[in-house]
Amino acid sequence: MDKADFRQWAANSPQNTVNPMIQRGYSFPFFFVSVLLTIPGLVGSAPARALLHRADDQQKIAALLQMQVDCWNRGDIDGFMETYWNSADLTFCSSGKITRGWQATKDRYRANYQTREKMGQLDFSDLEITLLADDAAMVVGSWRLIFAADTNQPPVSGKYTLVLKRIGNQWKIIHDHTSVLRE
Repeated sequence: MDKADFRQWAANSPQNTVNPMIQRGYSFPFFFVSVLLTIPGLVGSAPARALLHRADDQQKIAALLQMQVDCWNRGDIDGFMETYWNSADLTFCSSGKITRGWQATKDRYRANYQTREKMGQLDFSDLEITLLADDAAMVVGSWRLIFAADTNQPPVSGKYTLVLKRIGNQWKIIHDHTSVLRE
């Protein structure tokens, strides 16, 4: 094979062609799910159902976290607490302390954030939602509170890890470990 033949072979090599699905702007997960849903017999199969349920569960968990942000930013601690498991077995770890129980956690929030101004504006980012089982999940993420300029309070931020459990048809936070980053 001379150089001209090699160049023609290399130009037509599969490694040098673009996947038509990618050319059209489709991602691999989209293509994969599309194929699973169009192959007869797979629509009702356990793997296809599991894949769809996992995506649905991740969306429900993301919506739960957005509900937390929305409630917090309205000053609605009661609504914010609806995302937690209403049980004496709830655990909340922060500032080197462990708070046990839903009511004790709610009381802690009320004591630390007595006014709407003290609550600031909450934002979550860097979310990683991992489904551990059909009824268990873990979320790792970052949080940030920004306060009004007239409070002279600098922004506060940190990291959190949540453990969630599906209770009935709802995901609830059963453990919250929140840390503050010193800036």
